[in-house]
Amino acid sequence: PAKGVTGATVCMHAGFGPIRNSRTAGSMVTQWQDGQVTHWLTGTAAPCTGIFKPVWMDAGLPDLGPDPTGIFNDACLWWRHEQLHREVVRSYGVRLGIYRQERDDLETSFQKDAAVLVQASIEERRTFSETCFAAADRAEQDWIEQVRAIEGEDHTGWLARKTWDRFNRAAKINQPQY
Repeated sequence: PAKGVTGATVCMHAGFGPIRNSRTAGSMVTQWQDGQVTHWLTGTAAPCTGIFKPVWMDAGLPDLGPDPTGIFNDACLWWRHEQLHREVVRSYGVRLGIYRQERDDLETSFQKDAAVLVQASIEERRTFSETCFAAADRAEQDWIEQVRAIEGEDHTGWLARKTWDRFNRAAKINQPQY
């Protein structure tokens, strides 16, 4: 996440300074299959640490909790994931490796099951979407605990650490100080 001067990619991670002051707030991929459209949403920042879940516009969005604001709220999906994201970026390669395969397997299972639901009823697709969001949320809560248990060197640069400490204080999120 700290590679490059601008960090201007699909998955942007904020850092120190006027150049890297933006970050990804959410991600969506749209898939057309057999004349039907499935949208894959993270509902969270940092697609590299998150999970894409299926949504069909005619079936509506699952309950994601309250809309995110600048202040941490555990009832909000975006902020629950943000705890994982902020832990992972401290030692990205090591910490993402803790759950990457499980995350990829979960996304693959969502894709496989969603493929047969493209022609299903609105209610069946809505229920499946809700099930995927709930499964992803449970998995992320487990991964937060696993990642927090990892001891070791913080690979974030000094300026980035200070910047994220400031972000954490402003958001009132209970993250370890860098």
